[in-house]
Amino acid sequence: MKTSRRSLGHFVVFCAVAFFVGYFFSHYHFALTVEDEYAGYEALARGTARTPMQYRVLVPGLVQRLSSLPLLSTMSRMRLYKWFDHLSVFLLIVAFRQYLRRWFSSGVLASLLSFAMPLVLPIAYIIAHRVRYPYDMPAIAFFVAGLICIKEKWWWRYYLLFPLATLNRETSCFLTITYALVSLGKTKNRVVVLHCAAQLTIWLSIKCMLSAVYSDNIGPGLFENKLISNIHYLLTPRQWPFFFSILSYLWIPVLLFHRRIADEYVYRTLWMTVPFVVGMMIVGVISEMRIYGELYPIWLLAALLILKSFFLEECTAGPRPSASAPLSVS
Repeated sequence: MKTSRRSLGHFVVFCAVAFFVGYFFSHYHFALTVEDEYAGYEALARGTARTPMQYRVLVPGLVQRLSSLPLLSTMSRMRLYKWFDHLSVFLLIVAFRQYLRRWFSSGVLASLLSFAMPLVLPIAYIIAHRVRYPYDMPAIAFFVAGLICIKEKWWWRYYLLFPLATLNRETSCFLTITYALVSLGKTKNRVVVLHCAAQLTIWLSIKCMLSAVYSDNIGPGLFENKLISNIHYLLTPRQWPFFFSILSYLWIPVLLFHRRIADEYVYRTLWMTVPFVVGMMIVGVISEMRIYGELYPIWLLAALLILKSFFLEECTAGPRPSASAPLSVS
């Protein structure tokens, strides 16, 4: 009983701190960045923004509905957007803690490590890219929640979450790819195919619906081919220092010490990076560090597990003789 009360108290304190950290991040996310000229927050809420940005309709749609409620009619839409951003960062920290608990038995340690997430995000979303979008933070939070559901095989929760994640941003399809990567050879092929087919059907249905609803909006539609411009960017050496900053440099220690990742599940999730980057080469602007957001929980977990292996090695090695200790003479 005493232990459960202590755990509850710790979780309440953790949530309180995460709430304030989320507020801090969102404050500067809005203060130091600007809206996209083709996807302004007001235009997104009205449904008149450029495609494909307008297809990421979840948060703008909720803001539009909430702003029409009598209780919230005096609150500006921008303030509602900011609160959604704040709530998304808060839920992201909480979800990432829950994800870490699958590999770190200590709840206190998982709580402390979960704050690594808001420490690495500012490089991509504030420093390296000064344009913000209302669907960026929710996309990462949805992705972590989806990873938890895949890990635990909570399918009814997953199939409630997946359509919402797709309405928020089309990168939800990489949850399906992640599921396939971690399941092949571990689960019956028939089951894997059925799950992937179901998710693909949901994803395509939502994208077709959104394409029909916003067929009159200006823009390229579902996506704009960026392959040539992205190849040109990668072939420009002066751009390499900026491109190498993706994932806030997490990829460097993970690649250098990847053999220390003993967990096959985590190792398999890292391979999702390959189709993700290939996809972004075609439909994204790879100089925008924010487009790699869904990769953060995967690579950050890998980096933390590598650190864990080093700490365990240091602890088992025992104390080492001090360099200043006098030599004994026998």
